[in-house]
Amino acid sequence: MNKEFKIALGLLVLLFSIATVLLEVLAKIHFWSASYFQGFIPFSVLLIPYILYSSEVFCERSRVFAGRSFLNKLLIPAGILAAYVIASVWPGNFSPSLFLRLALWVLVPLILLVSPVLENHKFYVKEFLAALILWLPIEFGKLSGFDIKFSEGIQIPALAFGAPVLGLYLFLIVRNLPDIGYHFRWKWPDFVPVVFSLLALSVTLIPIGIRLNFLRYGGFDTPVAEMVESIFGIYFLVALPEELLFRSIIQNLCAKIFSRLPYSKWIALAAASVIFGMAHYNNLNPPSWPYVILAAIAGAFYGWTFMVTGKITIAAVVHMGVDFIWGILFKGVGG
Repeated sequence: MNKEFKIALGLLVLLFSIATVLLEVLAKIHFWSASYFQGFIPFSVLLIPYILYSSEVFCERSRVFAGRSFLNKLLIPAGILAAYVIASVWPGNFSPSLFLRLALWVLVPLILLVSPVLENHKFYVKEFLAALILWLPIEFGKLSGFDIKFSEGIQIPALAFGAPVLGLYLFLIVRNLPDIGYHFRWKWPDFVPVVFSLLALSVTLIPIGIRLNFLRYGGFDTPVAEMVESIFGIYFLVALPEELLFRSIIQNLCAKIFSRLPYSKWIALAAASVIFGMAHYNNLNPPSWPYVILAAIAGAFYGWTFMVTGKITIAAVVHMGVDFIWGILFKGVGG
């Protein structure tokens, strides 16, 4: 068992333990109760591959297994569908329509990416189409309703786990796209760009956000348990999934497309940042252009961190830091 796989297993144990403690402290859901297992089982089905894909040993074995037949390639997509069935049948809100949409969501990009690679194609058409299929149904709410419910009012948006699992499977296992940078082999020097980016974003986004009347200080009164929940929730449910899409896939593909141009990595960074900003246009009600501007600026620093470290998990730390500061200091602002 190599060090990287041990890190992944240790992280899994840590996340399961933190989730169990937070459910006990914040919701009084005991780890031996039916409510706990109602959410824990589908949660585990999605979390385990999400974390284990950070191990190259696990990825290589998954590639070998998936490469034996198309039926083998269906295992992870089937796992996502199984997680939905478990999460919905138990509380009694199973939807055949949503199940069909989820099935199309996992199967269409898989079929697209297992088809033969076009000779000498330089524009990664299939990869971009697969990325759009992965992203747009979620962006426009076509898959809403897939939630992992522990009890009334205590639930997790399962697509925040399902989307990165599917994305990692498609691009890391099926396509084996280079330079995704998904691992947790962190070193102290990796945090130099994290600190720089957070400081730069603090002195940039806060004044601009206040000037645009988008940000207003909301006070600081968040309990410790909720802060811990927020840190881990933002990182694994928001920051890492978004960074995998916009940096590991979109910025990565753009860099390969523009590779023959001068400053190709910077062009890719700019393109991914603009796309990231535009993706936030409809996140608030009503839609907000200041949010687009702030998100694009933030995306540039997330992308830069990814570019200089080569680790999407480090870029997600910056993303988490920004969202965490926004959540605890500027509560209820920006629409």
